[in-house]
Amino acid sequence: MDHLSSLPPEALIEAKRMERMKQWEEKLKQLDEVKDTQGKGVEPGIKETVAVFQLLGLPTKQSCEGHINEPGRPYPWVRFQSTGAMPQKYDESKLQALADTYQVPREDLFELPKDQPVVQDFLRHEKEFFNPKFQEWVSANEAIANRVEALLSDYYMATENTISKMLVVKRNEAGVSDLTIGPNFLGEKVTSQDINPQELSQYQERLNVYQEAVKSFTEYLKTQFMSN
Repeated sequence: MDHLSSLPPEALIEAKRMERMKQWEEKLKQLDEVKDTQGKGVEPGIKETVAVFQLLGLPTKQSCEGHINEPGRPYPWVRFQSTGAMPQKYDESKLQALADTYQVPREDLFELPKDQPVVQDFLRHEKEFFNPKFQEWVSANEAIANRVEALLSDYYMATENTISKMLVVKRNEAGVSDLTIGPNFLGEKVTSQDINPQELSQYQERLNVYQEAVKSFTEYLKTQFMSN
């Protein structure tokens, strides 16, 4: 028997809220233990964003709170990617068959000039050479990106904070996606290394706005998580 279902409505709401709060605190503690290959942890300015996405079932791969005085991008971002390593992109047997058809060594296939018939044939039908496991991985990434976009769309409909509407979801060809700042809101300098000392104050102000936009979206998602 579900003990929560027997509670009065007010007590049930409070019990669910407490359970959500426990999950939230546990997730933050879990992220405190996460380190990248350089031994760096999840940055404080983006940790709650990463936490809420993971609690909503959206796997994150990388993140950054944004920097102007060290390597990286001068704006915050979170990357989403399906769990597990990326499978081999192409079906090796199909590539070998293509190479045999044109009588070229398989190992030379990606080294030949683009005007070679075998390369043109490959480029025209590239997706037909994809490994099925890779296609499944791409589809999983696309599904994740779709969910992030849906959450962002719901947020935009619910908020009057125009500053926050600078957020977008960008995808690469493998469906891996970033929640980031839209290009129309970025300055000309897209990495912190491009910023000269005279521009630091200007870009610090921009970074503060970018971080506020991400924080506002994070608070919206956290409210959704806590109330459902």
